[in-house]
Amino acid sequence: MSYLILTQDEKDDTIVAFMLSQERDKHCHEINLERYTSMIKTLKVGGLKTKYTKPQSETASRLEEVNIIISATLSQMPKQARIDAAVARLTALNRI
Repeated sequence: MSYLILTQDEKDDTIVAFMLSQERDKHCHEINLERYTSMIKTLKVGGLKTKYTKPQSETASRLEEVNIIISATLSQMPKQARIDAAVARLTALNRI
């Protein structure tokens, strides 16, 4: 697909920023899943254990979804040198 105005650098910046966002999302879900799992192991049956089982399941599901998105995005990522350049540009502009 060709663009009239959007440059290759801007396309690289967009996909790199997107991937960073997905990786941050994944990291947060991993932290939450670890916390819920730890909490559920120590809680008594019923009450809070039941309450935290649903968000644990939802978090595991969302983590699976994010992993699928990341896997599908890998083929769209530019070469490492262009990724590094995009990170430098985005960092300089305080966009990441």
